[in-house]
Amino acid sequence: MCAFQRFESFGARMTPRVSIRSNGQIGLSAGALRLFGINDGNSKVVLYYDPEAKLVAFKPTNDPTEEFAIPVLVRELRAGGQGGTKYGQISGRSFLERFQIPYHDRTRAFDPYRDKESGLFIINLAKERVPRRKKKSDPPSGTAAGASTTVSA
Repeated sequence: MCAFQRFESFGARMTPRVSIRSNGQIGLSAGALRLFGINDGNSKVVLYYDPEAKLVAFKPTNDPTEEFAIPVLVRELRAGGQGGTKYGQISGRSFLERFQIPYHDRTRAFDPYRDKESGLFIINLAKERVPRRKKKSDPPSGTAAGASTTVSA
């Protein structure tokens, strides 16, 4: 008998991503929640900013006495009425405005990493993740624009 495993993470972003949305929310993908060690809605983060290096740091905490910690709202995407994939949201508008980090024009995504020295999770605002989308006007790979492809039997 084969040992098949059922895929139940429809729509999940398995790789860690942090997004700064145009409404001031900071989004954490399912992969980022795993990287940060956030499993439920009791988690919070303390945010830090390095203006010279343009780095935002996150310190996850479950300590209810941690001063200036911001709650992480953990939500669940539901696919077909089934249990879904978790993602997180942080209310970041005050933080973004305090440090004059632009956010109004569009959502921007970043790849977080863990700093070995400090243990903080960091995103580099100078290294925005650019989505790679194929334009409708792009020809299929291997053909020139306007060229037609034929298949002979």
